Amino acid sequence: MKILSTLLLCLCSSALFAQNGFFLQPEIAAGAGNVHWTSDGIHWTSNLPSPKYLGFKHTLFSYQGTLDVGYKTGKWEFITGLGYFTTGYSGSDAIFNFTDKYMYQGIGLIGATKDYPELGEAKTYNRHIILPVKVGCQLVQLNDRWTFTPQLGAEFSYNMPRVFIAGGRKTESEEHFKSTCYRYSVFGLTQLNFEYKACAHIAFIAGLSFHYSLTPLVRDHQEFDYATLVNFGMRYNFKHKAKQP
Repeated sequence: MKILSTLLLCLCSSALFAQNGFFLQPEIAAGAGNVHWTSDGIHWTSNLPSPKYLGFKHTLFSYQGTLDVGYKTGKWEFITGLGYFTTGYSGSDAIFNFTDKYMYQGIGLIGATKDYPELGEAKTYNRHIILPVKVGCQLVQLNDRWTFTPQLGAEFSYNMPRVFIAGGRKTESEEHFKSTCYRYSVFGLTQLNFEYKACAHIAFIAGLSFHYSLTPLVRDHQEFDYATLVNFGMRYNFKHKAKQP
């Protein structure tokens, strides 16, 4: 009962310390990304290998930068904005030799008549212009300056031609991208933020975010990208509501 009373007190007090009104929040994030492939595409038919080769797939460095604008009322906040996001995967030449031979030929990274090259560690970067839509709820008021606010939402993505690094660097042609990838996709988003109130108008944000594509990015093998990122940001509150007695 005492624990429940303490939690209710924290939830109620959050409204008293809330900085209501519009805010601007630039944010950067970095971490690890990878992909999940389903086995119902053309890569798993004919003379191509079984999904056991997915074991060669590794994470790579993923990052994001956004400029968010939001509105806060009481313990609730509603956020949208614009950002740039990279996802993808890396792997040994084994998986790329089997599954991506024709893709690399199509973009001109290897010749059409050239045998499988020794690519070493190959990387595929998916690039996204994103429009995030998030809803947050300030669950815990730790003290006068620290709060904990989880957020749920979605990121609507405009996908751009991929970048391949395998014995060289090559940006996919627009024609090849249109034939193999989807132009638009949607990511689900969960973000866990700690906010430090520096002064009446300035707060600093730090936390973790989890991103998972709800719709496929690649047509033939139904690729779903995901990433776990560490986030840092700064929030400028245009209107400050003073703490009530």
